[in-house]
Amino acid sequence: MQREQHSRWKLRASLWLIGLLLSVLPVLAQDVVTTLNSGTREPGYANGPLATAKFNDPAGLVFDAQGNLYVADSRNHVIRKVATDGTVSLVAGGVGEAGFADGTGSAARFDTPFGLTIGNDGALLVADTGNHILRRVALTGAVTTYAGLAGTPGNTNGILSAARFHSPLGVKRDAAGNIWVADSGNHTIRRITVAGMVETVAGTPDVWGWEDGPAASAKFNGPVDVAISMDGKVYVSDGFNHVIRCVQTNGVVSTVAGAGGKAVWVDGIGAEARFWNPAGVAFDAAGNLYIADSRNHVIRKLDASGRVSTVSGAGQDSGHVDGVNQTGRYFNPYGLAFDAAGNLVVSDSYNQMLRQVFVPFTVAVNVGTTGREIRWSAVLGQQYQVQYKESLNALEWLNLTTPRHADSQEIVVFDAANSPQRYYRVLVVIP
Repeated sequence: MQREQHSRWKLRASLWLIGLLLSVLPVLAQDVVTTLNSGTREPGYANGPLATAKFNDPAGLVFDAQGNLYVADSRNHVIRKVATDGTVSLVAGGVGEAGFADGTGSAARFDTPFGLTIGNDGALLVADTGNHILRRVALTGAVTTYAGLAGTPGNTNGILSAARFHSPLGVKRDAAGNIWVADSGNHTIRRITVAGMVETVAGTPDVWGWEDGPAASAKFNGPVDVAISMDGKVYVSDGFNHVIRCVQTNGVVSTVAGAGGKAVWVDGIGAEARFWNPAGVAFDAAGNLYIADSRNHVIRKLDASGRVSTVSGAGQDSGHVDGVNQTGRYFNPYGLAFDAAGNLVVSDSYNQMLRQVFVPFTVAVNVGTTGREIRWSAVLGQQYQVQYKESLNALEWLNLTTPRHADSQEIVVFDAANSPQRYYRVLVVIP
């Protein structure tokens, strides 16, 4: 019975803890990289089962409320859908045909779409980068122009139809329903209000640079993506400045990680860290910011303390292999999106792959006089199983408790056994 139940758990999520070495022993679980599609590394186009699907420089990603994943398949000039059953289909656009046309499904045309978000009404909003506009894709597949004028770059603010953009890339919706745009060619951060007005929030249009301070006088250099924190701050991957910036709610722009113009791979706190063309950014449920550090070919994390760490991959070492404990490799990762279980999906653009990363979580063992407390960060709604061994030479792991359902972002399990030494692991339970 235990063997059958054990097969339902993701062993890739396991971690080993020695319980009596320290009063508090924090341990980070291993990262795990898995390729979701065929992994041939050759650009192409194929629908059907995700395992055999083909893409051409996949870029922006977004999950809808039902768990479907949408992909801006940039060099195929189309929007794709990965359904919850793993089936890939065309949503809109003409495969391999760059252009502009509103219409339904394959009758529509895009030019190198990059950013994606879900609008207030559940429809997709697309940064149609080569056309310098934002598009709306209804649930029916009908594509309309949402903001801007196709083929007409500019920086005009105002109502949706009068506004102008220049090579918009990242696009995200905030909790209030405003749409934020990394208007890359204008070197600015734009906002589309719920009333349908486009305004420049930060940056100097058509002037690139690296300058913090009041939003109107701050300068960016090719911002790539935006992500909105739970407290309403807008974080920006400032691509050609190689830094992560923040537009505070008081209208002040600050650099939160990296040093302007210094492209390299270094972990550290704040200005100690280094990036190389950071691209997609996304927050997890705990408020950590994840960054596709594209030219370093790694996935990074910026936590609340300002510390930057490498979650997956090895800096400046490109490749396409799956693996654990930073043995996985990427080639110009771009888009990021978290699924409901807290796994991170990455568009590994130059590998033509979609990858899934099991993101490490931190565990601590607190040793007391009456037993040990095992505590770890969790994803809401996920189930976890704690197991133990008295010796690493033991053949089987034993369940400490029944599976624990996460109804908060931290789970605590107590082990009252008076054992001189015990090894623990925490597994994620597959539904």
